[in-house]
Amino acid sequence: VSPLALSQADGQARSASTASSAPNVLLNGCFTDPALGTSAKYSGNYTGVSAGQTGIPDWTVGGGGVQAVGTFWPKSPGCPGSVWLADDSPGFVSQAVPTTPGDQYLLRWEGGGTGETESPNPLHVLWGGVTVAVQKTPTTSWEPDQVIVTATKASTTLEFSASMSGGGDGPTIGSASLTLVPKVPKVSKVNGFVAHNLTGPYGSAEASMLAY
Repeated sequence: VSPLALSQADGQARSASTASSAPNVLLNGCFTDPALGTSAKYSGNYTGVSAGQTGIPDWTVGGGGVQAVGTFWPKSPGCPGSVWLADDSPGFVSQAVPTTPGDQYLLRWEGGGTGETESPNPLHVLWGGVTVAVQKTPTTSWEPDQVIVTATKASTTLEFSASMSGGGDGPTIGSASLTLVPKVPKVSKVNGFVAHNLTGPYGSAEASMLAY
């Protein structure tokens, strides 16, 4: 493997790692519903939110509606609750996110494995109307997943959806975040050597030395 390829791969890995600690672009990534109490103290088991209702702030509810979940089953990590996307009739939640064309984002979430999942539907994750991930119902209480997505517009719709192919229950989702992936520094190769962020005929004084 060439030094250039190794440097680029290392840069991409470090960028994804840095993205995980960047600010969350999503609003209300815990899917909290005021009907169940404050985010600091959820007191309700769960409550139904029909399509078109605004029970879950910052999210649009569609399909067959969803259930905002509080204490009905284990809470999503770092959140007071979660959202159940299907109770006999599959539903979805979506949010239009401000994005920069060409930028990449790290999308992370927790998929729930507990709840009434007699015939669970997998979780479908859509970015700009295109499916970018499908997560099967976990066998544990919560299972993290992630995918890197690329923006092509100034606003991109993110959607978490239950399978719309039939009835049944599940999935549950929580702890969603969307963070900007830092751009990988430009890498140049001079006489077999790798140098970063170079400019000019050889790039820099460092690159000039490498040329001899």
